[in-house]
Amino acid sequence: MIEQTILRGWNEFDKAVREMPFRRWLFRGQVDASWELVTSLYRLFTDLHRTFEISRPESRRGFARDRRETAMINQFKANAHLYLKTLPRNSESNLEWLSIMQHFGCPTRLLDVTASPYIALHFALEQGHGDAAVYAFNHGAFRKIDIEIVSADYAQDVLRNKKGSKAFIIPYEPKQTNERLVAQQGAFIVPSNNYEKIDTIMSMYDSDEILVKKLIIPANLRLEDLKKLRRMNITAASLFPGLEGFCRSLRDQTETVSQLKRFEIN
Repeated sequence: MIEQTILRGWNEFDKAVREMPFRRWLFRGQVDASWELVTSLYRLFTDLHRTFEISRPESRRGFARDRRETAMINQFKANAHLYLKTLPRNSESNLEWLSIMQHFGCPTRLLDVTASPYIALHFALEQGHGDAAVYAFNHGAFRKIDIEIVSADYAQDVLRNKKGSKAFIIPYEPKQTNERLVAQQGAFIVPSNNYEKIDTIMSMYDSDEILVKKLIIPANLRLEDLKKLRRMNITAASLFPGLEGFCRSLRDQTETVSQLKRFEIN
């Protein structure tokens, strides 16, 4: 289901992504090519479940992920006005609230993606030293299949889907954006439940089209690809507005300085 390609250089990456029409594909960079596609909320629930099993081995109670997610959203809604000047309207879906929660670091079921393969490549290479990967999602093909499973109003149905129902994923672009989302051409992939990894959900789809491509960037290409991205002004400073971006960019500057000849002291 996932077409996997090991790249041998920048030109192969460039050629591969140029064949994917803009905004018909969404991209995600992963620092480690062996990592699975899981959301921050899935990781949190997995860790908590293991903690409960160790702390209370005699208990056979299930771990109600849906109920715990709802409680987190409600808590955020109740307190967000203390910190934010602009809030989603009551009529808007919980996905809008989740996008704000994601922005401020709360674990959610949203998986960050971007319309730009080069921005995704930056996130794949900004840390680590092993093989990295860029995933490409043919979200248009996913949506065609999704509408056969759920109603056309799939953005509402994705949060109503319960454990045991047929799982699906959707792309989501929030109405209320922020500087970071704009700079990163950001959007989200949203799974319909918190019990299955996104890789697992994707494997359930049956399609004649290629739904996902995984481009693996070998470790020895990292430095050269980072240099090319900097020439395109795709850096932490450009992707994270404000002081955060500047501070993150100091890492890039440190790597660059290490490539230069020693400064001469008069």
